[in-house]
Amino acid sequence: MTEDQTGLFPDDRRMAAPVQRLSGGQARRTRSTSRAAADEIADAAPLLRGKALAVIERSRGMTADEVAERLRKSVLSIRPRITELAREHMIRDSGARRPNASGRNAIVWSPVYPAHLKGQRK
Repeated sequence: MTEDQTGLFPDDRRMAAPVQRLSGGQARRTRSTSRAAADEIADAAPLLRGKALAVIERSRGMTADEVAERLRKSVLSIRPRITELAREHMIRDSGARRPNASGRNAIVWSPVYPAHLKGQRK
């Protein structure tokens, strides 16, 4: 935070919604709009996680944005799935970085168990 920005937030903290941790490593914000969004994606999240994992397992590493593009899904629905996969140790930070759509460097995620080690076709 720059000197010009001090005092913008109470106690110099952002006013984020409280978070409730769910089974499976998911987080749910406790504000009504966040709850509604979480409820809306709840049924689709496992399917999106599986699809994201399959795409990464058949790659040499991908950013969340690249996964979203490959799946033709919003990056806003894929990024949380990538975080969940990393938390579950299904994917790992490869150490590489590539620019994403905003031009910022993004983590290149690699599979813990690549498809070719599972006997699957690439």
